[in-house]
Amino acid sequence: MILERPTSEPFVLLRGVPWETYVTLRDLEENWGTRMVYDEGTLILMSPSHRHERTGRALARLVEHWAVERDLPLVAGGATTFRDEIKKKGLEPDSCFYVSSAKEMKTVVDYEFGVHPPPDLAVEVEVTNVVGVKVEIYRELGIPELWIVGLDGLRFLALRGDAYEPVTHSASFPELQPTDLEPFLERVYEIDDTQLVREFRTWVREKHGR
Repeated sequence: MILERPTSEPFVLLRGVPWETYVTLRDLEENWGTRMVYDEGTLILMSPSHRHERTGRALARLVEHWAVERDLPLVAGGATTFRDEIKKKGLEPDSCFYVSSAKEMKTVVDYEFGVHPPPDLAVEVEVTNVVGVKVEIYRELGIPELWIVGLDGLRFLALRGDAYEPVTHSASFPELQPTDLEPFLERVYEIDDTQLVREFRTWVREKHGR
């Protein structure tokens, strides 16, 4: 499988944290390398493992090269912090992308939630049970599509009304299925990133043309 066994990825959980404290901690330069999840007073602090980052970055790279090969507008948002003061929720995805709003977002320098559109797609690597908390926050923030890669492979979820539902094809990239990307994710620790991209782009050209 893509992730063969659970990863020990420590995190700190704090309760009763005011919104203002979360915002202050999040904005401190020395905390930029720490991922934070905030949900109505509960704050989770995480430092992603090497495997977490390798897997997440590989999947993001595939998305980016898919867009290049298919000549699709795309803006990558990386691990931008998304937070809603009214709902008292905030997080950073492992990566995120703007597709339908790429034209609007390509000129945005400083993102502001509620002013600019949410990303069309967020990507998460599931190595701790924190992902379950994050899924609910993504739902509250109105992120239309979520990809989760974990022990059971890659899952595509689409927001339908008030809940995420499993889907067989990506809402952002209708030609893509999880089974298209899984073989390449399984190669992450067999080949280097350059070779992975080469193999993926060759596959895209052979199956879909240019």
